[in-house]
Amino acid sequence: MTWAKFRNYISQPRIWLYGYMFGSSTLGSYSLAYFLPAILATMGFTNIQAQLLVAPPYVWAAIPALSTAYLADRVKNFRAGAITFNALCLIVGTCMYSQLDKTHKAARYAGIFLAIGGCNSNVPLIISWAQTSIRSQSKRGFTSALIVAWGGIGGILASVAFQQVSFAFLHALDVFSSSSGRFFGFFFPVLLSLSFLFLPFLPLPSPFLFDLTLLITC
Repeated sequence: MTWAKFRNYISQPRIWLYGYMFGSSTLGSYSLAYFLPAILATMGFTNIQAQLLVAPPYVWAAIPALSTAYLADRVKNFRAGAITFNALCLIVGTCMYSQLDKTHKAARYAGIFLAIGGCNSNVPLIISWAQTSIRSQSKRGFTSALIVAWGGIGGILASVAFQQVSFAFLHALDVFSSSSGRFFGFFFPVLLSLSFLFLPFLPLPSPFLFDLTLLITC
């Protein structure tokens, strides 16, 4: 790694997109890990019940994590689709457990399954997408460090996503502020996938076309 390479890598938007997508996934993962017992308590569960009900969604998360990882590895150009699907599950699940009426306890708890499965499945998918789409060893190392840093940023933001004064109501502002980053985690893979469809018809320089094609297809 040289300073010239460092300046080159840090100015490439696609590396930052990987980091942002990873940060948006860890934002959901950390926020649920931090506040899930309190969220379950707002659904009417006792303290003991809330502690016990924390575990099943994480057992379930192994199913979408392994299935989407397998499909992303076996099906060509499916990594962006898998990340998009998991991000959509996270958004829908967040809306279910936070916005449904308190009488729909089962549906709200099902939303937690969707949310935890979506965010935890995307963590390894984004890391593998970045590592398999970059060939240079120094660039791959730089990307790994940047992605891990964004993961830490997601954790920091998650720690302040839900305010104590609005815990009892899961105030919409807290929920949607933590969900806004997740939306872009859903939007960027869609945008990159759609751009791949139109790249062959655009008058772009061949080096740029090759570089962007590596980002999307791997």
